[in-house]
Amino acid sequence: MSNLSINSTQPTYTQPIPTEQIQSPISQAPIPQKPSLCQRIWTAYVNAVQKMVDALGRRCMILAVIIESILLEPWKVIKAGFLFPIGWKKQFNFHRLNPETLSAEQAKMKPILLIHGNYHNQSAWLSLAKKLKNAHVGPVYTINLPSGEITDRDCSILQQKITEIKAQYRRHTSEDIQLDIIGHSRGGFLAQETARLLAKQSATTQISCQGVLPGKVIALGSKIGSRDFVRVQSLDAGLSNRLYEINGSYDVSTRTDPSSVLPANERTVPAGHIGLLTSNKAHEQIVQWLKS
Repeated sequence: MSNLSINSTQPTYTQPIPTEQIQSPISQAPIPQKPSLCQRIWTAYVNAVQKMVDALGRRCMILAVIIESILLEPWKVIKAGFLFPIGWKKQFNFHRLNPETLSAEQAKMKPILLIHGNYHNQSAWLSLAKKLKNAHVGPVYTINLPSGEITDRDCSILQQKITEIKAQYRRHTSEDIQLDIIGHSRGGFLAQETARLLAKQSATTQISCQGVLPGKVIALGSKIGSRDFVRVQSLDAGLSNRLYEINGSYDVSTRTDPSSVLPANERTVPAGHIGLLTSNKAHEQIVQWLKS
């Protein structure tokens, strides 16, 4: 009698996979969100305004900047106008600006000089000054300059202010001082030129102060190297790795100008020419650069 072997396979049972754990390749792909009606209207409005002011800027840049600011960030313009009279205050010491004396702790930190733009004054820096105070950088100094073309008068005022800053530090230290400079618009071009002249330290230059060296230069709303008198000179002075700029996406004055700054040192934030002064993103980037 033959032995019969019956090979029977036992069925295997697996627990069902919960439907929430099943991932479809299609479900993993992000679903593009259509812009809302308000976003589409705003984008169309911005494009129309920028097209108009770009054409106007070829004839009168100052007028183009004013119109673009009024149309795209009116609340910033109103705020700047409201604060403007405060800028003529003789003792401009809001948020610890322009200290008359330095503590030993302050003397260990690099001074920061803020240079305002055309047709403005030191009130332009009130928002940034608060940010710098909270970030524990500084001491911070401001000045009032004339408007119009850059002249020897600007250099004379800057020379006097830098000399005053040096005198405060000399009460605590005899070491060289590195001065960080931040400028907006016209002040950005002056910041570049001031740093270049301090780097040269020549008795024949318009700004010279032995013992004060240029630190970092941050330009807001002014393309570094885009003016004739600073086109390549700032870079030739060995300052290229210390030049930074922040531009606004709504700023006609910098949209088409070329820049000589290193790509890693350039940022664009959603703001207009005046809005750069109160932009949180711009302020955060400034603090990051100053502390780096």
